[in-house]
Amino acid sequence: MENIRALIKKGRLRKGISQKAMAKLSGLTQPQLSNFEQGRDAYLSSVIQIADVLDMRLIVVPKESLKLIERVLNSPKGESESLLNKYAIRDE
Repeated sequence: MENIRALIKKGRLRKGISQKAMAKLSGLTQPQLSNFEQGRDAYLSSVIQIADVLDMRLIVVPKESLKLIERVLNSPKGESESLLNKYAIRDE
């Protein structure tokens, strides 16, 4: 969960969105957003709402596929396209 918190906070800061504005855009209160960023518990639905405002998506990946997914995400464009074709991974 710590990685999710860090990514979301980084995404919010990168877009120059204050916690107050982010809360309004996501339908949460500023204290709820602050609690999430500070490591306090959050509802999954809240995390999804926050990510949506930042044009992010949460996905659940089977552990056996995690290394492949990380490799694709961290590969140069040409190599990642090759891996996507090799494993028949397509946009829906």
